Parts: sequence; structure tokens; C-alpha cells
Amino acid sequence: MAEQTPSFAPMAELRPFKQGRHFAHLHYHQFNILLWVIALLAALIFDVIYKRQRLVGSAIHGKRTVDAGVGDAAGTE
Repeated sequence: MAEQTPSFAPMAELRPFKQGRHFAHLHYHQFNILLWVIALLAALIFDVIYKRQRLVGSAIHGKRTVDAGVGDAAGTE
């Protein structure tokens, strides 16, 4: 009896090659989308913690509260 070498994809013979390539293609694009989502969340966390801005609420309703004296030309003479 010949000894078989272990396969990295033991269930690969259960699906056609074309379908496997299709799923590999989908996996590649989903991973790129996941990287963009992680980058967006990191940017939001950076703005909340470091810059102390609430950008999520501003993006939803289109208005941002401004601290007194920051960017307010009406209060200066």
C-alpha cells in the first residue's frame, strides 16, 4: 500500500476547478474590502481620540459643533 502525501486542500476534488477559482477571486476582493473597512475605522478612532472630533454625527446630519474661539471669525474684533 502506497503512502499518500497530505494535501493542503483535502476537499478540493469535491468542487470543479472553475468554482474554486471563483471563490478564490471572491475571497481576494472581500479581503481588500475588509482592509478598507479597518482603515476607515482606524481613521475614525484616531479622530475621536487624538483630535477629539465627532465626525460620525457630522457625517450623518451634516452639521458640526465648533469650539468657542476655534474658526469663529464673528467673535474676534
